[in-house]
Amino acid sequence: MRNVRLEKLFEREKELNCIYAIEEILRKNQSELESIFRQVVGAIPSGWQFSTVCEARIIYKDMEVQTPDFKETEWMQSADIVVDENVEGTIHVCYNQLIRMQGGSQFLPQEQKLLNTIADKMEFDQFGVKGLYICGSTKNADAGPGSDIDLIVHQQGTDLQQRELIAWLQGWGLCLSEVNYSRTGYRVDESLIDLHIVNDEDMKKKTSFAAMIGSCHNLARPLKVKEK
Repeated sequence: MRNVRLEKLFEREKELNCIYAIEEILRKNQSELESIFRQVVGAIPSGWQFSTVCEARIIYKDMEVQTPDFKETEWMQSADIVVDENVEGTIHVCYNQLIRMQGGSQFLPQEQKLLNTIADKMEFDQFGVKGLYICGSTKNADAGPGSDIDLIVHQQGTDLQQRELIAWLQGWGLCLSEVNYSRTGYRVDESLIDLHIVNDEDMKKKTSFAAMIGSCHNLARPLKVKEK
């Protein structure tokens, strides 16, 4: 009998690795936009359950980039690319053949969420986020199997945006806890992300965890900061 729990963990690990790979492409790449898109569509199938028959396409304004065997089939997913609240393009994922249906669909429910995440890449405006920083043992590269991930989020939005942000990051933190357990055997029964939210007033007065941003001592490292 297949281990369903282990299979689910494996799929979540694939999704995380896919996001990390795409984040790395977007963070480091200085190439032309078409070249970046080609790298992104090449990385997308690795996050899907049936990677060997999975293909991807990005349509952005008048540009279209796709993996070699992409074709429109009856097994497709899509997510809009939104820039400044305008839909500027779409990401499409397809399976080229039927492998196994999951509740009437060949796609896992989490795969649509993954596709949406890739399309937004944590859309800052969605959560009222201005900056994302990492601190503590993860930043210092001395984290152990029981260490959490200390994130500082500069957020100035509505109460609803803050609740959605907390829920979104808590979900990923729980997923990371399971991946950590599968790799190290160390059980953490809560989110692996230790979230610290600071607002504009904290940033101005350097109170709370905002004191670590731009500090000469115990500096928090920026992961992504919204351009002014």
